[in-house]
Amino acid sequence: STRLNVTRAKRERATNYLNTKNFLIRSWEAMPELSYQPNPTIRFTGTYQWMDKNNELGNQEKARFHELGSEARLSQVGKRTLTGVLKYIKIDYTGLDTSPVAFEMLNGFRPGNNLTWNLALQQRLSSGLNITVDYDGRKPQGIRTIHTGRMQVSVLF
Repeated sequence: STRLNVTRAKRERATNYLNTKNFLIRSWEAMPELSYQPNPTIRFTGTYQWMDKNNELGNQEKARFHELGSEARLSQVGKRTLTGVLKYIKIDYTGLDTSPVAFEMLNGFRPGNNLTWNLALQQRLSSGLNITVDYDGRKPQGIRTIHTGRMQVSVLF
């Protein structure tokens, strides 16, 4: 299957006393996606995302994103689902990259090459008892790798 998302967005922040944090960001985004599911238990997905952001206030910052992603999903209906995601994000940015406006424009990443990955397991333990384990990794350019883990147990009654 294929899918194409196109988005035009505007984000704005305006205060009278913190002018350095004010912004008016207009953006365009296009994201084609291609999925292949050879059988009911496994699916592969590839994505590409292009995004262009412009801050129309202050220093006229600009950011252009190129994101390439892949996902593999293995699921057994009613038992477990295992999902793995890997994304490479290249960001070209003009402006001061340590400002609050830059953080908003760069989605928390750094200009240059960034890498993210995720591994998630959802397991049904018994009727009404589920466990979810998530691991996220993130490698921004010039900064050490950031690891995050989560676990959740759900009881349905």
